[in-house]
Amino acid sequence: MKKSVLSVLSIILLCSMLLAGCSSKQKTAIDNTSWALASAESLGIKINAEDIGIADFVIEFKTNGKVTVTANSETSEGTFKVDGDEVTIDEGGETMVFTKDGDVLSIDQDGAILNFEKK
Repeated sequence: MKKSVLSVLSIILLCSMLLAGCSSKQKTAIDNTSWALASAESLGIKINAEDIGIADFVIEFKTNGKVTVTANSETSEGTFKVDGDEVTIDEGGETMVFTKDGDVLSIDQDGAILNFEKK
């Protein structure tokens, strides 16, 4: 009886470890990286981040699809996923789709393109 209980517990433990391994997200190329606003473009005019008036606009990609967005000393958290050159962030009920090109993440916000550079 004692052996069968131990066998059952061992099988349950093994199955739970296998399920935990299957549910973990695959590491992406942007995990554990930070990206800071570098510039904005609109109507053919490019403005450096210092001139935009948004202080410390930083996106930090953590592991397991977690992301932290900081702008003007306010921080919020969300999730992200990568699909090819698209990076989608879901944060605070809002979905933002960025395009990654090397060390630059870009997003079109109502006709203004915001460019973030890898720190």
